[in-house]
Amino acid sequence: MLIWRCWSVRNGVTKAEEALSVEGSVIFLTRYMQSLLSVRQQEVAMDERGKQKPQEKSWRPPPPNALKINADGAFNPESGGAAVGIVIRNDAGQPLLMAGRRLYYCKDAEEAEALACLEGICMGARWADMNIILESDCASVIKLFKEDLNDRA
Repeated sequence: MLIWRCWSVRNGVTKAEEALSVEGSVIFLTRYMQSLLSVRQQEVAMDERGKQKPQEKSWRPPPPNALKINADGAFNPESGGAAVGIVIRNDAGQPLLMAGRRLYYCKDAEEAEALACLEGICMGARWADMNIILESDCASVIKLFKEDLNDRA
């Protein structure tokens, strides 16, 4: 990646006379590496022609005496509207609670996903005596939950 970035900077400077900074390259490479690592968590299966095979995704139940909360958000950038959907299931896969709600304004898709997770956690609080597993398809929100930061956003 570093050699590729050096070549890209060289082309930008010699051909387009761009002014590129070292800090800009560091930021670019860091973000590029993070996106590659987030993609790598799911291995891609290829067929004999080198094309990506569709992957079967199946829901895995939580361990005994635990609940799994699946939270998802949807965002419409044109109107700023969004919606959240929540499903809470037990270890047998039986749904205990399903809910959906419309949100009238969100800044972006990540905010809609974060609000879906928050909604799911609030609904899961009804079963305070059970362990809870939160599942979302938004890697950036889950990463923020896992990090030990004082991010008030």
